[in-house]
Order: sequence, then structure tokens, then C-alpha cells
Amino acid sequence: MQEEQYSPHRWVIQAMLMLLQVGMGLNFMSPTPLFPVIMDEFEISRSAVSLLVSATIIVITVALLPGGLLIAKMGSRRSMTVAGVLMSAHLLTPLTDSFILLVIIRLVFGMGVAIAIPATSAIIMEWFKPSELPLLNGITEAGRSLGVAVGVFVAVPVTNLIGWEMTLLSFGVLPLIGAFVWMMGGRSNVSSTTLEPPF
Repeated sequence: MQEEQYSPHRWVIQAMLMLLQVGMGLNFMSPTPLFPVIMDEFEISRSAVSLLVSATIIVITVALLPGGLLIAKMGSRRSMTVAGVLMSAHLLTPLTDSFILLVIIRLVFGMGVAIAIPATSAIIMEWFKPSELPLLNGITEAGRSLGVAVGVFVAVPVTNLIGWEMTLLSFGVLPLIGAFVWMMGGRSNVSSTTLEPPF
């Protein structure tokens, strides 16, 4: 039973999860270096533009508990697909004609993150040995951090080439690809549900 639960396929699962983690990080802080451009575009203050990050963090904090409950209802596989689609909300950036709509896009992204974080933990626990969990949790966090670093680093150079709206749109592509890949190949580990709980 344990050999079935801890099959080599778990590394494929982890690779798919990493794509979503990098996509999450890529979109999380990417608007920050673009604040001056967005302020000029919508003629808003520095405190107003900071809502693009602070409002996102608030919705993640508030939605983490409901996100965990959603996973219990829908299952980790479907929840992760929904999370990936929500995290690709930046694809709608070129359609925004007001700052309020841009904030709403960021809130939708935050809801995706609030589902993805507990779903990722649940999936890793389903597939990996207890002794592997510290390493896998570290790798997952590294993927998110890598996404954040890349997003902040390349946002301005890419904006100089294609504009800030298309930059955010291009960043939104990666979570959508991750959601599609996960929908095609990701799954819950059914064998893990048949094992007796440790406590």
C-alpha cells in the first residue's frame, strides 16, 4: 500500500505544482515596480496604488480559511485547477479602464492564492513520505520566492518593451498554463485516503 502511495509519479505531481507556485510568485509582487507608471495612467496617489498589494494580502488572509473548506468540499485536484484559473486574473488587465477594476483583478488573484496555498500543502501530504515533507515544503517556498524575484526584476524591462498592461497580462499566462497542465495530469492520491490516520 505504501509503495502505491509513494509512487515515482509524485515527482511529476511536484513538477506541476512548482509551475503553479512560480506563477503565483510571478504575479504576487509584479505590480510594485510598476507603481509610477500605474499612478500616471490613472492619476492616483501613492497610497491608492499601494492597494494593488495591500488589498491582495488582506483578501488572502481573509480567504485562507474558506479556501481550506473549499478544498474539503471539492477535493485538492479540482481546487488546484480553480486556484490556477483565478491566479491568472492578470490576463484581464488590458480590459481595465479604471483603477477599481485593476484592484478587483488583484482581489481575484488573491482568492486564487488563498485556495492554492492550502491545496498545495494537502497535495504534498497526500503524495510524499513524512520524511520528505520538510524538503518539499522548502522547494515549494523556493518556487514562490523565485517567481516573486523574477516578477520584480523583469517587470520594468518588459514594460519598456510592451507596456505595463501587456506585462501583467504576460505574467498571468503562467498560472493559466499551470492550471491547464494540472487539469490534464494532476490528481489526488486515492491510496493515501485508505491509510489509517497516524492519530
